[in-house]
Amino acid sequence: MKKIVVGREHIGKWVALEEDKKTVIASSDNLVDLYEQVGSEYAIYTKVLDPDETYAF
Repeated sequence: MKKIVVGREHIGKWVALEEDKKTVIASSDNLVDLYEQVGSEYAIYTKVLDPDETYAF
């Protein structure tokens, strides 16, 4: 099975990652929909930010 790594196609989307924090399980525009799709307590959920933008936290 080919592993999918976070890429430019995920910018602006919510992704569910495996424990390695690189392999995408699934992605969605909506966090609730993504959680319902994946439903794993072991998945890491995060929104992929555009690396070409500047952010202040």
